[in-house]
Amino acid sequence: LFHLSEGIKPHLVAALDLYEDEEPELLLCYNNPCHFQKISDHSANAEFDFRWNSIPTAIVCAFPYVLAFTTDSMEIRLVINGNLVQTMAMPKLRLISSKSDIFFATTAPEFC
Repeated sequence: LFHLSEGIKPHLVAALDLYEDEEPELLLCYNNPCHFQKISDHSANAEFDFRWNSIPTAIVCAFPYVLAFTTDSMEIRLVINGNLVQTMAMPKLRLISSKSDIFFATTAPEFC
């Protein structure tokens, strides 16, 4: 998980504490790799890793999804297994807030 790829040093983008069926879970997201870990479960599917297609600037969990915001796209994955659901191109994408709702800004392609 912490190996160097293409000379880019891994840095923590988000550490999210999650709960499914009152079981604590942890999602550690670095500039490219992401690690999911169930805290109290010892089953075979209690942990997994996945990699983002682009380096995220912000990461938000909206269960059952985890959203990664990059400078020009939004990547949506399932939090339960890391599978990619959709990637949307959005020029100059910025996450504004993710407290009670998710607010972000983008621009029309003709203004890039």
